[in-house]
Amino acid sequence: MEAQLGKIYQQIGETIVEMIPEEWEKVYLYAEVSEGFSYVYFYYYPVNHSSPVYFLDIPEKFHISDTEFDEIKHQLFEEFVKLWETFREHNQEPWTNLTLFLDSSGKLKIHFDYEDLSHASPRKRRIIWRYQYLGIVPENQRDRSFIDEYLKQKKEDI
Repeated sequence: MEAQLGKIYQQIGETIVEMIPEEWEKVYLYAEVSEGFSYVYFYYYPVNHSSPVYFLDIPEKFHISDTEFDEIKHQLFEEFVKLWETFREHNQEPWTNLTLFLDSSGKLKIHFDYEDLSHASPRKRRIIWRYQYLGIVPENQRDRSFIDEYLKQKKEDI
């Protein structure tokens, strides 16, 4: 299983690198997979920039055709499905979501999570993830209130 996972991790890293058309320092990626569903997005930090770039902004920012980008994006999604299925095939508890960190030297870290995600919408999960991993505070009041409530609840749970 380890060799199989190593190949999948390698392919994921290569696909991410292929998707980013400029020099970058680090990537933060979120993936969610379940039976018949996958959801993946990432942000990367260009060299000498402190603000992250959302991966879906790449085609417009770099004048890449949507069709070409969608093919690579689909490949990335499929690689995470393959990773999830590999866990299941080897009787490992299938994770519900993960956060992947990749730096430009090729160092890769993955944090697997097994939390039941049915209680929060994808939008709210993304707001929390962006705040936790990128330090992005939502611009609109409703989303800021949601983060404040989330942090309050988290503090109470400790």
